[in-house]
Amino acid sequence: VYLSYLLVPDEEEALFPASSFSTLTAYVCVAVSRAVSRVCGRTPDIKWVNDLQLDGRKFCGILTQMTLLPNSDRVQKIVTGIGVNVLEKKEDFPEDLRESVTSLAQTTGHPVSCVSLAAELILQLDRMREDWRREHRASFLPLSTQEKNPKRMNGSLPQTIRQSYLSAYRSMDVIKGKEIRVTDWKQEREARALGIGDNFELLVRFKDNGAEEALTGGEITVRLVEK
Repeated sequence: VYLSYLLVPDEEEALFPASSFSTLTAYVCVAVSRAVSRVCGRTPDIKWVNDLQLDGRKFCGILTQMTLLPNSDRVQKIVTGIGVNVLEKKEDFPEDLRESVTSLAQTTGHPVSCVSLAAELILQLDRMREDWRREHRASFLPLSTQEKNPKRMNGSLPQTIRQSYLSAYRSMDVIKGKEIRVTDWKQEREARALGIGDNFELLVRFKDNGAEEALTGGEITVRLVEK
């Protein structure tokens, strides 16, 4: 199943800075995981920041691309691409990938309906979209704007929504406590994954100098160290 989900900021969200959308990929991961769980009865693991796994093998990748308004830090649109291996057999994958990737049918042992999965993905993504909107409307809009909005929430609700997604993401984090290699455009370094921070960043401790850092995605690649 290949699915692209388009998010176009509404009139209020157009006021948000681009940085406020940085957690969207993590929210999508949670939404997709919920869809898979409902359709297949298996809860995936999340390999930070945007890969979903079952039995230690990747079956889903998520990519989010943002377009800004000209000469602005305001978001024009965001497209999230989701690819899920559903019905593939082991022999359908290239030989060099067969030990690292899988499909829903392969891990559950029975066929999975692509139609049912696509429908559940859209349902969960729409729910996620509304949760994200409610949280960020209260967090980023000026108070004067919120007071004009009859849907204004009390101050605790945004944190409740965020904590729900953060707790779900942390519960599926598969690399906490693992030895990893962190690669950016400059170098590759070994580190230990300490967990997921409050803004969905990956907390690590580098082996070469003991420094602890919060990784925020972008052009960073994380791989488990083979034992």
